[in-house]
Amino acid sequence: KLFFKNTLDINDRPIRTVLEKQNKIVNNLLESDRRGKHGKHVKLDDNLRDGIKKHISSIPKIESHYARADTSKHFIDGSRSIADIHRDYVADCKEKNVPFGNYVLFYRIFTQEFNISFFQPKKDLCDTCVAYDNAIGENKNELKNDYEEHLVEKD
Repeated sequence: KLFFKNTLDINDRPIRTVLEKQNKIVNNLLESDRRGKHGKHVKLDDNLRDGIKKHISSIPKIESHYARADTSKHFIDGSRSIADIHRDYVADCKEKNVPFGNYVLFYRIFTQEFNISFFQPKKDLCDTCVAYDNAIGENKNELKNDYEEHLVEKD
Protein backbone atom coordinates (compact mmCIF):
# COMPACT_ATOMS: atom_id res chain seq x y z
CA LYS A 1 0.00 0.00 0.00
CA LEU A 2 2.79 2.43 0.88
CA PHE A 3 4.62 1.68 -2.39
CA PHE A 4 1.38 2.28 -4.36
CA LYS A 5 0.68 5.61 -2.58
CA ASN A 6 4.24 6.86 -3.07
CA THR A 7 4.29 5.85 -6.75
CA LEU A 8 1.08 7.75 -7.52
CA ASP A 9 1.87 10.52 -5.02
CA ILE A 10 -1.56 10.30 -3.38
CA ASN A 11 -2.83 10.09 0.17
CA ASP A 12 -5.20 7.52 1.72
CA ARG A 13 -8.46 9.20 0.66
CA PRO A 14 -8.68 7.97 -3.00
CA ILE A 15 -7.85 4.44 -1.89
CA ARG A 16 -10.51 4.50 0.84
CA THR A 17 -13.07 5.86 -1.63
CA VAL A 18 -12.42 3.03 -4.10
CA LEU A 19 -12.62 0.44 -1.34
CA GLU A 20 -15.92 1.89 -0.07
CA LYS A 21 -17.38 1.87 -3.60
CA GLN A 22 -16.10 -1.66 -4.11
CA ASN A 23 -18.12 -2.76 -1.08
CA LYS A 24 -21.26 -1.38 -2.81
CA ILE A 25 -20.69 -3.30 -6.05
CA VAL A 26 -23.83 -4.04 -8.06
CA ASN A 27 -23.57 -6.40 -11.06
CA ASN A 28 -19.74 -6.39 -10.84
CA LEU A 29 -19.60 -2.63 -11.58
CA LEU A 30 -18.30 0.12 -9.36
CA GLU A 31 -20.70 2.89 -8.43
CA SER A 32 -20.58 5.66 -11.04
CA ASP A 33 -19.16 9.09 -10.33
CA ARG A 34 -21.87 11.27 -8.77
CA ARG A 35 -20.18 14.67 -9.08
CA GLY A 36 -22.64 17.28 -10.33
CA LYS A 37 -25.55 14.84 -10.30
CA HIS A 38 -27.54 16.30 -7.42
CA GLY A 39 -31.07 17.53 -8.06
CA LYS A 40 -30.77 20.80 -6.18
CA HIS A 41 -30.29 23.09 -9.18
CA VAL A 42 -31.71 26.58 -8.80
CA LYS A 43 -34.82 26.98 -10.93
CA LEU A 44 -35.44 30.42 -12.40
CA ASP A 45 -38.85 31.95 -12.17
CA ASP A 46 -40.45 32.08 -15.64
CA ASN A 47 -41.82 35.55 -14.90
CA LEU A 48 -38.28 36.81 -14.28
CA ARG A 49 -37.05 35.33 -17.56
CA ASP A 50 -40.06 36.72 -19.45
CA GLY A 51 -39.50 40.15 -17.89
CA ILE A 52 -35.92 40.21 -19.16
CA LYS A 53 -37.00 39.10 -22.64
CA LYS A 54 -39.77 41.70 -22.70
CA HIS A 55 -37.32 44.46 -21.73
CA ILE A 56 -34.79 43.41 -24.39
CA SER A 57 -37.56 43.25 -27.00
CA SER A 58 -38.68 46.77 -26.09
CA ILE A 59 -35.29 48.29 -26.96
CA PRO A 60 -35.54 50.36 -30.15
CA LYS A 61 -33.69 48.51 -32.88
CA ILE A 62 -32.18 49.82 -36.09
CA GLU A 63 -32.88 47.71 -39.14
CA SER A 64 -30.03 47.14 -41.55
CA HIS A 65 -30.23 49.35 -44.65
CA TYR A 66 -28.88 47.05 -47.37
CA ALA A 67 -28.75 43.63 -45.77
CA ARG A 68 -32.37 43.49 -44.58
CA ALA A 69 -33.27 40.48 -46.72
CA ASP A 70 -30.02 38.67 -45.94
CA THR A 71 -29.96 38.82 -42.14
CA SER A 72 -32.20 38.57 -39.14
CA LYS A 73 -29.71 40.50 -37.00
CA HIS A 74 -30.93 43.71 -35.44
CA PHE A 75 -28.76 46.61 -34.39
CA ILE A 76 -28.81 48.82 -31.31
CA ASP A 77 -27.26 52.26 -31.01
CA GLY A 78 -23.52 51.69 -30.55
CA SER A 79 -23.26 54.21 -27.71
CA ARG A 80 -24.95 51.75 -25.32
CA SER A 81 -23.68 48.52 -23.79
CA ILE A 82 -25.31 45.47 -22.23
CA ALA A 83 -24.44 46.89 -18.80
CA ASP A 84 -26.28 50.13 -19.66
CA ILE A 85 -29.33 48.20 -20.82
CA HIS A 86 -29.21 46.05 -17.66
CA ARG A 87 -29.10 49.22 -15.50
CA ASP A 88 -32.19 50.50 -17.33
CA TYR A 89 -33.88 47.13 -16.75
CA VAL A 90 -33.09 47.19 -13.01
CA ALA A 91 -34.33 50.78 -12.68
CA ASP A 92 -37.54 49.87 -14.54
CA CYS A 93 -38.12 46.84 -12.29
CA LYS A 94 -37.48 48.86 -9.12
CA GLU A 95 -39.92 51.50 -10.34
CA LYS A 96 -42.58 48.83 -10.91
CA ASN A 97 -41.62 47.08 -7.63
CA VAL A 98 -40.96 43.80 -9.49
CA PRO A 99 -38.07 41.36 -8.84
CA PHE A 100 -35.21 41.63 -11.35
CA GLY A 101 -32.48 39.32 -12.62
CA ASN A 102 -28.77 39.81 -12.09
CA TYR A 103 -26.34 40.89 -14.80
CA VAL A 104 -25.08 37.37 -15.59
CA LEU A 105 -28.59 36.09 -16.28
CA PHE A 106 -29.42 39.21 -18.30
CA TYR A 107 -26.20 38.84 -20.33
CA ARG A 108 -26.83 35.14 -20.98
CA ILE A 109 -30.37 35.76 -22.26
CA PHE A 110 -29.25 38.79 -24.31
CA THR A 111 -26.43 36.94 -26.06
CA GLN A 112 -27.96 33.48 -26.46
CA GLU A 113 -31.61 34.16 -27.22
CA PHE A 114 -31.42 37.37 -29.26
CA ASN A 115 -29.55 38.18 -32.46
CA ILE A 116 -28.61 41.77 -31.61
CA SER A 117 -25.45 43.72 -32.28
CA PHE A 118 -24.27 47.15 -31.11
CA PHE A 119 -22.94 48.63 -34.31
CA GLN A 120 -24.09 49.49 -37.77
CA PRO A 121 -22.30 47.42 -40.43
CA LYS A 122 -19.81 49.33 -42.60
CA LYS A 123 -21.48 48.22 -45.82
CA ASP A 124 -24.75 49.61 -44.48
CA LEU A 125 -24.07 53.20 -45.54
CA CYS A 126 -25.66 54.46 -48.76
CA ASP A 127 -24.68 57.73 -50.46
CA THR A 128 -28.17 59.27 -50.24
CA CYS A 129 -28.48 58.75 -46.49
CA VAL A 130 -24.92 59.88 -45.77
CA ALA A 131 -25.32 63.00 -47.93
CA TYR A 132 -28.56 63.96 -46.14
CA ASP A 133 -27.09 63.31 -42.67
CA ASN A 134 -23.98 65.39 -43.42
CA ALA A 135 -25.84 68.27 -45.12
CA ILE A 136 -26.22 71.60 -43.31
CA GLY A 137 -28.85 74.37 -43.60
CA GLU A 138 -30.28 75.05 -47.08
CA ASN A 139 -28.36 72.17 -48.57
CA LYS A 140 -30.25 69.82 -46.24
CA ASN A 141 -33.59 71.30 -47.34
CA GLU A 142 -32.67 70.68 -51.00
CA LEU A 143 -31.86 67.04 -50.30
CA LYS A 144 -34.95 66.48 -48.14
CA ASN A 145 -37.29 65.45 -51.02
CA ASP A 146 -34.75 63.00 -52.46
CA TYR A 147 -34.14 61.56 -49.01
CA GLU A 148 -37.86 61.10 -48.28
CA GLU A 149 -38.37 59.37 -51.66
CA HIS A 150 -35.38 57.17 -50.86
CA LEU A 151 -36.93 56.16 -47.52
CA VAL A 152 -40.22 55.26 -49.24
CA GLU A 153 -38.37 53.13 -51.82
CA LYS A 154 -36.32 51.46 -49.09
CA ASP A 155 -39.43 50.22 -47.29
